[in-house]
Amino acid sequence: NDSILQGIGTNPDPGVASGFVVRPGAGPLQVARSTLNESTRGFVVGCCEVASAPRPLAHLDAVVLDGPTPFMELWGAHADVFNSTLGNGSVPALRASSGNSSVALYQTDGAPSGPGRMTLERYGSVTARVVWPDQRPVASASFQATDTVTDRVVLNLTTDSAGWAPYSFARYATSTWDGSTQSASSPHPFMLTASYRNIIVDRVPVDISKPSTYIMILPDEGVPVVNLSAPAVTFTNHNYGTIGGTAEDFETGVSLVEFAVDAGAFERITPPGPPMDGPVDFSTDYTGLANGIHVLTFRAWDTVGNAGVASAVVVVDPLPPSIFPDQPLNYTTNVRDFNISGNMSEPGSLTIGNYTSVVTEDNLHYNVPFHLATDTDVFPVIATDVAGNNVSFTMVVRLDMVPPELTLTSPANGSYSTTSDILLKGTMEPTSTLYLNGVRLTVGGYSTFSVPAVLSEGENSLELRAVDLAGNEAALRF
Repeated sequence: NDSILQGIGTNPDPGVASGFVVRPGAGPLQVARSTLNESTRGFVVGCCEVASAPRPLAHLDAVVLDGPTPFMELWGAHADVFNSTLGNGSVPALRASSGNSSVALYQTDGAPSGPGRMTLERYGSVTARVVWPDQRPVASASFQATDTVTDRVVLNLTTDSAGWAPYSFARYATSTWDGSTQSASSPHPFMLTASYRNIIVDRVPVDISKPSTYIMILPDEGVPVVNLSAPAVTFTNHNYGTIGGTAEDFETGVSLVEFAVDAGAFERITPPGPPMDGPVDFSTDYTGLANGIHVLTFRAWDTVGNAGVASAVVVVDPLPPSIFPDQPLNYTTNVRDFNISGNMSEPGSLTIGNYTSVVTEDNLHYNVPFHLATDTDVFPVIATDVAGNNVSFTMVVRLDMVPPELTLTSPANGSYSTTSDILLKGTMEPTSTLYLNGVRLTVGGYSTFSVPAVLSEGENSLELRAVDLAGNEAALRF
């Protein structure tokens, strides 16, 4: 390693030792970062063909061979040569003296000669880096090289923290030497592909026979994703609050997050610093909102100017709701289990005792089941809107299962009348409603009544019916 060797093996006689001789069964010989000058033969690998001996090997890396004759002589041997210079091209660098030899040339060139047979595999180096449009490296990106002739992926690498894929080689051509003629295939072009998450970029097929560095720029066309911790619409009775969420960019990272109220200017709410990968948490306070509807907007930027936006609506409502009950707050009933119903002016809930009904925006109606445990019950009625405002009332419910008072004092049952117009007189419960033959009469509020009736000639059947506030009925037929 790291040597300069000069004048080794200057005797052209094969019987005289050359620079390095690797006998059958020996090796591998490894030479790295060295120079051999003015040598007739730099290396002889497998001299003298000893039967049944293991195949001798040589491994050269970054070696410079310079001399007047072939620099590597192989006798049924194999050599790996990396990043080396085999002469100046004036004479063939490789000699197949006997048997079947093979040489793998990694980013190295050399021509064959000699009476033996030789297979030459030629490998090109691939140096690649994956970056974003702003030249920041992409760590843990996938890098592949595909042979476009065989359609086979020959390299499948992962970039390091600086965006570099490991330095690698790929075979682009194979040739054979039959002792007099070299047959070579055309160099295979390679498709280079870099991918990261859902982004893929390809380069047109490239020739890797000459060393090159390939910079793969991943496009960043995706916008950051912003998710808010608040619901899409929030109702509140305060003009202040706190709202937050997360922002994430799956390509170049989040560079900053901004916040604006309604159509106002955006203000930065994340601290200055390098772009942030992964979910970025943010939170901000707001205050001084007027009553009404407001739009809170968050905007997240990546490093190449893509912006993702998310908004939430805040409705400031400091006013309590109104209720429109179907039953009076002083209510009399003749059953213990019933529903208390009505409408609210806005969505929310209505609570009566231990029972609650949710009021939706669809119809603003409430219907609360209720059980009257005692004959008289007093309980609160609380209406609450979605902003948290509430209004309360007191409701009194009485149980009355007794039919109302109803008597007819004139005329008597079975009476005769010489006129068709008569007056029906009697007494009743003042809060009851009176009906004559199913027709409601306007006599409520009094304990006595006197109502006209029109008779037809002959026998007339009449019915008086009284219904009290609880729904109990009393009827007289005559």
